[in-house]
Amino acid sequence: MNIPSHEAARIALNLWLDHFGEKSVAEATKPKAIDGFIAWLKKTGRSATEEADAIQEKLQISTNSAQERIVEIRKMLEEARETASNEQSRLEALEREADQRAEKTIAELRLAMANTRDAAVKELEQLQIKESEVLCKQAAQIVRLKQQ
Repeated sequence: MNIPSHEAARIALNLWLDHFGEKSVAEATKPKAIDGFIAWLKKTGRSATEEADAIQEKLQISTNSAQERIVEIRKMLEEARETASNEQSRLEALEREADQRAEKTIAELRLAMANTRDAAVKELEQLQIKESEVLCKQAAQIVRLKQQ
């Protein structure tokens, strides 16, 4: 690994700032911007071709790395969107299932209540029939007693 000295790094950074000024790293690392920087270095006599080529290579490596990271981030974002979409679909399916279960439970309760009501009505009818039979027997006894 070739690590520049403190002085070499300071000089390179000053040249970079002299040329690019307040531009962002994204703007300064575009291929055309890098080519322009190298041409500027050559034109002003501040850099040998080998040094310029080395800088260009390092910048190209950095640019490629940044582009790869952007692709990775976009892929992660797409996966996150897909996961969110899948989870939303799953949630909607669960909500539909819960609604169906609730409707079924309500229907079962209504049926149970109707059956209970019907059973109560039948029981009441049976009681009324028995009571009518008892009243009829009592009336018959009263009639027999009066006839005697």
